[in-house]
Amino acid sequence: MLDPENNKEIINEFSGFELDVFFIKKKNSFGVKHHGKDSQYTLDSYFKTFTNLEDKYFWIDHKNLDYTNLKPALIRLNKIVVKYQLKDKIIIESKNIELLNEFKVNGFHISYWLPNYHFLGSIFSSFSIRKNLLKYKPDAISCDYHSVHFYDKKFPNYSLHCWLNDMTEEKDKEKIYLKKII
Repeated sequence: MLDPENNKEIINEFSGFELDVFFIKKKNSFGVKHHGKDSQYTLDSYFKTFTNLEDKYFWIDHKNLDYTNLKPALIRLNKIVVKYQLKDKIIIESKNIELLNEFKVNGFHISYWLPNYHFLGSIFSSFSIRKNLLKYKPDAISCDYHSVHFYDKKFPNYSLHCWLNDMTEEKDKEKIYLKKII
């Protein structure tokens, strides 16, 4: 995650941002953080730090979406995106497609998080994934870049979003490109 305060000099070079969020029910807020790290920002304070959101897009990985926080998280997120006029510029991601669908019903774009490719596990899980895709019709599917080839071949009719942990150099683009065509 790029920090809009500490990375001001490069923040304008990017139009898309991936954020990991945890809904904190007691505070009725989203902590912007990855597993185990303290949250410096709430989702609201994160958006507030940008000087211009007009050309920005956000991929929000809802890390702790469950039945206990679905409704308050949905209400809170809706208030935040209305405040910043971002509803059409956000895609919500989760591995829980059933609950994620509630965001879709409420006008959000959604991406179904898929597990990393594993030869036997992915063959078996692809049946339940296909069933979920047909039932819930997410806007996209998402996976680690190592799994792009498998899921692109298995589900070619879906936009595929991938994350690139620790891939920060120009030469890394070639690895991604090769994954896609192999």
